[in-house]
Amino acid sequence: ETSTDQENIVKRVDEAFDNLSRVIEDINSNINEIGSHIEDINSDKDHVVSSIDSILAVSQETAAASEEVSASMDQQARATIDVARAAETLNALSQQLNEEISKFKA
Repeated sequence: ETSTDQENIVKRVDEAFDNLSRVIEDINSNINEIGSHIEDINSDKDHVVSSIDSILAVSQETAAASEEVSASMDQQARATIDVARAAETLNALSQQLNEEISKFKA
């Protein structure tokens, strides 16, 4: 009996080690799969960061262009006011000239 009991115990221990070996292989496989997913996530993260950097650069360029357009519009507004004032002055001078000419005609 003792020999049979020992053989049974050895057989159960051997089965336990086989099961443990399969579990370790499964864990190792899962770890490799997780590592692959992490690499994919890192790649996606790098792509997102690159895209955000591009968006930031475009936003900064757009802001600079907007400031230039705004400054140009301000300059045009001032120039329009100057032209309007010059037109008023020219109109006044024209009226004066007409008055002076009418004195000679009379």
